[in-house]
Amino acid sequence: MGGMTIIPELATWNLSPERKERVIPFAEPTPVREVSVIHHKFTTKLRLIHAVLNTLNEVIPSYMKIKDSYQRIDIGPIDGK
Repeated sequence: MGGMTIIPELATWNLSPERKERVIPFAEPTPVREVSVIHHKFTTKLRLIHAVLNTLNEVIPSYMKIKDSYQRIDIGPIDGK
């Protein structure tokens, strides 16, 4: 009986050499994942949010980044009030 497990590329960095030999990358087009951070515009934790974003920006390799900056989108109430 066989099987497979799909793991993020970052998770493969800590695999033993024997396990890395068993990793088969996806064929093109390679699937991607987007991570977004959403917060209330009047949050008191903005410094913490920026610290997390800066840390992520430092540890994720540049070839994995689609955008190097974030885009702010203000979302108003659904009913327009």
